Amino acid sequence: MPDPDAIIDQLARPVLGLRAAFDGTGSSGDAVALLEAAGPGRAWGGRQDRHDALMFGHMEMTGRNAEDGWQTEVVQNTPIGQRRHDAGQVDPNAHVVKNVTEYKAGWVNRDEGLKQLKKERMLLATHQIQEVSEYVIRASDPPHPEVLAEAKRLSQKFPDRFKLIELSEREFENAIELGRPVVQARAAKKLEKAIEQVRDAPEINAATPALRDFLHEVDKAHERGQPIELGDLLDTRDTLANLVEAECLTPPVLQRASVAG
Repeated sequence: MPDPDAIIDQLARPVLGLRAAFDGTGSSGDAVALLEAAGPGRAWGGRQDRHDALMFGHMEMTGRNAEDGWQTEVVQNTPIGQRRHDAGQVDPNAHVVKNVTEYKAGWVNRDEGLKQLKKERMLLATHQIQEVSEYVIRASDPPHPEVLAEAKRLSQKFPDRFKLIELSEREFENAIELGRPVVQARAAKKLEKAIEQVRDAPEINAATPALRDFLHEVDKAHERGQPIELGDLLDTRDTLANLVEAECLTPPVLQRASVAG
């Protein structure tokens, strides 16, 4: 059985570093160490985090990398608006999109899903996607039935160019685990940036209590001898970033009026 004192000691280092970063006596890079020490918990992150973990993990599983022209977020124009694919293989010399992939980590509502696939049909029909379009879903948690039915129709209409890929639970979990470190690293960078902004701009008032509340939760985790759950870290990352962004975008006059009121 792990030594509780050792667990607390492991957690104390990054947390003390985070406190030092907030107080201006250390480096906010210690947020990375805090995320690395985090326990996954039963559920972590929100819909977007799980989506991103699936995307990065599946790309690693299938050997897709920048050297071969793969990148995240590929945008193409259609008569009814832009189609944003999660990932794509682009030939920068010929300015063409060769392959694209869309990832769905869970439920997709009817209107959103059908609109995306309507654009997909247009891109396939006009060969703006030169080779293959993949639609990767979790078999146990598929999109709306009408969206799934349309995806199947596309695979029949374009049998060699539109691939509906239904991941088994094991495949899905493997992809999530492979993608988790990337999501952790990105979360750490966002948390680090928010801490830097709070520290360097004392006029950002709203974020300060949010960070102090989070550090209080970390203290309680220490008392239990448990790591802070990754989900809590991701929530804090989003809360801090949103508060900082809101205060940075609000004119100073309105900020003062809000504090006064």
